[in-house]
Amino acid sequence: MILTNWSKSLTPVTLLMLKHGDAIRTTAHFQQYDKTVLQPTITNRAGAPAKVLHTEIIARLREQHGSQYQAGLITWRLWANEILKLPVPQQANTIKEPPPSQIIQLFDRIPAAAEEQLQELRSTMNLAREVLGSCLANLEPIKLCAQDLMRRVESFELVLAALQRAVDGLQGSLGPIKVGGGAAYVQE
Repeated sequence: MILTNWSKSLTPVTLLMLKHGDAIRTTAHFQQYDKTVLQPTITNRAGAPAKVLHTEIIARLREQHGSQYQAGLITWRLWANEILKLPVPQQANTIKEPPPSQIIQLFDRIPAAAEEQLQELRSTMNLAREVLGSCLANLEPIKLCAQDLMRRVESFELVLAALQRAVDGLQGSLGPIKVGGGAAYVQE
C-alpha cells in the first residue's frame, strides 16, 4: 500500500546503500574500521598476512574439504593465499566454498561413494586389459621369427646329419691302411 501511494506521488526518494553500516561517517572512522575488521589481524613486516594465518586457514580448509579433495601442502597454501586476499568478513564464507577455478585442477577428487570407486577400478582394469592385449599382439612377430629360426635349425641339423653320414661312408670305404717299407697303402 505504501509503495502504491509513493509511486503516484512522484516524490523523489534517496536510497542509501551503506556497505559497512551507517556508523562510518568519516575517513578516519573507515580507516579504523578497515584496520580492525577488514584487514588481517596479524601481518608480517611487509604488511602481508602472517604465516600463522596461512596455517590457520589451511587447517580450516582441510577440516572443511579434506574428505573431498587431496593435494600437496603447496596447493593448500595457494588456496589459503587466495582466501587471505579477501576482506576478513568474506574469508569465513569462502572457506566453505570449493576451490577456486584457477587452482581446482591441482586437487585430486576423492571418490565419495563405493560406486565411484568401483567405476575407477573398472577403468583401471580396462586399461590393464588394453596393455596386455597390446603386449600379446607385439609377441606375434617374435613368435613367427622364433618358428622360422627353429625351421632353419632343424634344416641345418638335417644337413649336418647327412654330411656326417657321408663322411662315415667315405671313411668306411677306405678300409684299413697298412704301413710297410716306408709306404702306406690301402689293403684290399
